[in-house]
Amino acid sequence: MVDREVSLLRSHAHEVSLELWDNNSLGSILGAVKAAKDCNYSKKSENLVREKIESFKPDICHVHNFFPLLTPAVFSVCNEFKIPVVLTAHNYRMFCANGLFLREGKPCEICLNKSPFHAVLYSCYRNSYLGTLPVANMISQHKKNQTWNTKVDAVIALNEFAKSKMIKGGINERKIHVRFNYSEDFGERSKIENYAIYFGRISKEKGVHTLIKAWRAEFPLLYLVGEGEIDASWKENSNIKFIQGLEREEALDFLKKARFFILPTECYEGGTPLSVIEALSYGIPVLVSRIGGLGEIIKDKENGLYFEAGDCDSISTCIDSFLRDAELEKRLAGNARNLYIEKFKPEVAYRLLLEIYEKIL
Repeated sequence: MVDREVSLLRSHAHEVSLELWDNNSLGSILGAVKAAKDCNYSKKSENLVREKIESFKPDICHVHNFFPLLTPAVFSVCNEFKIPVVLTAHNYRMFCANGLFLREGKPCEICLNKSPFHAVLYSCYRNSYLGTLPVANMISQHKKNQTWNTKVDAVIALNEFAKSKMIKGGINERKIHVRFNYSEDFGERSKIENYAIYFGRISKEKGVHTLIKAWRAEFPLLYLVGEGEIDASWKENSNIKFIQGLEREEALDFLKKARFFILPTECYEGGTPLSVIEALSYGIPVLVSRIGGLGEIIKDKENGLYFEAGDCDSISTCIDSFLRDAELEKRLAGNARNLYIEKFKPEVAYRLLLEIYEKIL
């Protein structure tokens, strides 16, 4: 999304300087835990941000991720230079140590209104007590100091659901702007093959393990396209194929010919997943979990279908209903494309972003 944001702004003649802080440089879990110790405020980050501001002299600073390397130091430096700050919240890290509101495979909001140190009891960050402690302290300190209300001029929530959690967590509603993720327009698909696809991270919170249990022998072939650890037992179902190591264009080639797309996520998504938006762009029917903010865009039996998150029987029943109703399939495909055009085109995203920038300049 950051790459898309930069390209979008440059395509409209805005001068953009992209500063990347690569969390992959942390390496192992131990590296991540060590980085977490400085996540409250990094003097190193403060100095680097100050140098960049002095050389580039930006009108606005737009932050997409401050954890754990950049830290909230970026907001203090911008305030020092009187530069308006926009923060796009791609997850719930301002309130939750793991950023997902997820514990033991189920939604958990205990830290939203109570002490974030509850997370320490459950080792919510990287399954580490020592790693979680400084993260919980960061959340506590910046909530106490009202950082998000006093040092950030605009917070972008990626759906109304995320906005509601931010308000509940104490962020001033007037600062929050809802703006969806977006994707380039791939155009309506020209060829449909009889297979289904999941396109994204292979992980438990995405519900992949539940989807595999729910997939029946009589269903079409299911492609699970994405990176992540694969359990050996998952490969026992010959009607499921794992595809890994693809470049993005190769993965999109699998997506665009699918009969339908399925997202079995069991966590609150920070926003509408890009894979869902890309499927809608092609006019592909989408079947999704009834959880978080997905209900804001996917209307059951109108432009997609719902099933209950983490429920194998519900997933199977939903797929079966889709496969047995040709008229429903046709209607969902057409409305999926219309939904993309209405909400997820770059032109729509640019207009909304410019409105936010103009309000705080």
